[in-house]
Amino acid sequence: MKMRRAGLVGPRLSAWIAYQKGACHMTYRVIETFLADVLHLPLSTGQLAKVVRKASAALESSYEQLQAALPGQPVLNVDETGHPENGEPCRECIYAPHSLSPAAATKLRNSGVV
Repeated sequence: MKMRRAGLVGPRLSAWIAYQKGACHMTYRVIETFLADVLHLPLSTGQLAKVVRKASAALESSYEQLQAALPGQPVLNVDETGHPENGEPCRECIYAPHSLSPAAATKLRNSGVV
């Protein structure tokens, strides 16, 4: 049997944790509580933060490619929603041409964000 280094958290759970933190805006404490109470996985908030940092780093080059492609698109569809970010009001804007859809969290609410 061939062994490989993978860390304490596998790729599927890592993706789920990153999704809960990023898309669902769950706190590390809420994710930690859910994992412990429902899945019986005792992970610390520090371990969860490490997983999210690792996922963010893995997605960074794809996100940069999307950002570079946006200004050259002839038409962008825009959608936005508000939510708190560290207790501050924040707007999340989605700029979506036909095949791309990156998101940006910002305090601004104008075309200067693009």
